[in-house]
Amino acid sequence: MRKIGMMKNVGVIVLFTVLLAACETTPVMDEFGIPVNKAGDFKITVDRNYISIDKYVGTATEVSIPATIKGKPVEFISEEAFMNKGLTHVTIPDTILVIYDRAFKDNKLRSVTIPDGVSKIRESAFENNQLAEVIISNHVESIGNYAFAGNNLSSLPQFNPSAFIGEGAFSRNNFDESDLYKDYTWTETDGGITITGYSGNSRSIQIPGAINSLPVKVIAKNSFSYKDLVEVTIPGTVETIEDEAFSDNVFQRITIGRGVKKIGRRAFYFATANEIWVGTQGKELAQMYDDFFIDIGANVEVFEDSFNYFFTEIAYIPNNRNADTYRLERGGRWHAEAAEMLEASRQLYRRSIQ
Repeated sequence: MRKIGMMKNVGVIVLFTVLLAACETTPVMDEFGIPVNKAGDFKITVDRNYISIDKYVGTATEVSIPATIKGKPVEFISEEAFMNKGLTHVTIPDTILVIYDRAFKDNKLRSVTIPDGVSKIRESAFENNQLAEVIISNHVESIGNYAFAGNNLSSLPQFNPSAFIGEGAFSRNNFDESDLYKDYTWTETDGGITITGYSGNSRSIQIPGAINSLPVKVIAKNSFSYKDLVEVTIPGTVETIEDEAFSDNVFQRITIGRGVKKIGRRAFYFATANEIWVGTQGKELAQMYDDFFIDIGANVEVFEDSFNYFFTEIAYIPNNRNADTYRLERGGRWHAEAAEMLEASRQLYRRSIQ
């Protein structure tokens, strides 16, 4: 009896050991059914708060980058980290913020998904692969020179139209790269682009941050007027919005990037909007006027008729540097005065419609 009991115990120990070994050898699979690589497959840099992958030293041609290593998020893929490794598949986790130059160049990738965490794809990051499908998150802010050049794409991938697109980012594929800007006319001046017209059919547009690798700096007079637009996002590269550039539309939302320095006369005149965000993109509340929300960053020069009449009464105060322009101050006395001005304007408006 004692011998049988000992044998049972031995059997339990053996079974436990087998199960433990199975658990240790069974790989964790990603959403594509690819085993998630272990830390030993990479040379890494360990920062206090994150991990950078510097070099892939594994042998598998199907790679799934782990979201964490040593308990820290993997946030950066360094230059040439996976270059010329014969890769046929890569899974990039949401933790990645930047994919650096030539990170996946000269492989055999057929498809790739850029997740929401990524904000920048640097120069030649995926150049010279076999990509027939590329899914790019709307959170990507810039796509570097030749980032997806030399692949098998038959059409331009969808991405945030406000993203900066570098020179030849999608060149040497199976479509005409000029499709990127086909709805716009423009001129090149002083190292930047001035957009002079829009011929597209979309009523909700995001103006590109760059054309032919040059930043879009100016929106010319009347370039978007009378287009029946309901929404526009103007990139942070734009410094000047000229007179009447967006007048006579039916906007529900207007977003203007941080780079804007001047908004011309009647730039948005007769362009009724429920929300306008200028310069700060909503981070600093200026004033609320019934259903209208206006947010204008400090030192943005605007004229008294840049927007509709009621906006000018509420949102602007005189700019001492230029008697003809206005700007919104941050904090201090202005906000106390603005509250009184807001209430007075509301009462005036209510009387006018009685």
